[in-house]
Amino acid sequence: MAGKRTRILVLLAMSTLACAARANVQTDEQAIRALLDGFGRAATAGDVETLMGYYVAEPAKLGPGRPPMEGASAVRSMFTTTLETAAFKTELVPHDIRVSGDLAVARGVQTGTATPRAGGPATAIQVKWVAVYARQADGSWRCAYDIWNSDLP
Repeated sequence: MAGKRTRILVLLAMSTLACAARANVQTDEQAIRALLDGFGRAATAGDVETLMGYYVAEPAKLGPGRPPMEGASAVRSMFTTTLETAAFKTELVPHDIRVSGDLAVARGVQTGTATPRAGGPATAIQVKWVAVYARQADGSWRCAYDIWNSDLP
């Protein structure tokens, strides 16, 4: 009888841990979705410092047709230059988020428009992206690496 009770307790404990782990994954996925939503709002607002808060201390961005941007200084410079030349209205929509411990990966699309500050018509933004996130000491998530390319010619 004691053996049967032990097996039942072990199964209950495993079931409880599995449910708790999934609940945490759902919470993590929601946090990453909120982070992406904030990124889109910050880009639309032209707020470089808020955009930098999306990233780890030394991120890497891998965009099309250019060398990798590595480190906060390179990423800040890219955002500053980009936002000085155009005003953006943009949204990032994740299609898939997968969390494993203190790392997560997400993929999705970014849509919107970029309007040259010097005048001229707005151009469409239609981008697909993949990003890797790292959990920070305070439990928040920040982007460590992102790669993207446009669906437009």
